[in-house]
Amino acid sequence: MTKAGNDAGSPEIKSLLDTIVEPMAKTYTAGGLDDKTRVDLMKFLAETHDPRTQPALAKALKDFEMGKTDDETRVACDSINAMSKAGVKLDQTVVDELWNVFARFQISKAKSERCTTRCRTRSSR
Repeated sequence: MTKAGNDAGSPEIKSLLDTIVEPMAKTYTAGGLDDKTRVDLMKFLAETHDPRTQPALAKALKDFEMGKTDDETRVACDSINAMSKAGVKLDQTVVDELWNVFARFQISKAKSERCTTRCRTRSSR
């Protein structure tokens, strides 16, 4: 990104993402990663807002466990939101898993401060 002037739309960055996004998403969905690697990988994938990450985003939502995967779920939701706003058609699996997370979420048990703050702010409106 630094060499591309922090322009995510530059040809160099697009070419790099074309090469790495799908294999990285497959690595995430295959599982078997240690917690730190899994979280870091989801954060990277979510940050790309690339439609090809949807299987990994769906897995992050499916694996949502209160207090353990709040950060992964939060970044997955942020990415889904950004893609939706950009007009990307979301896979039905992603939509279904998003609804499942909403059904299971308990704000009183959330460990992610950002997630808890966002939810409280929105619920007080």
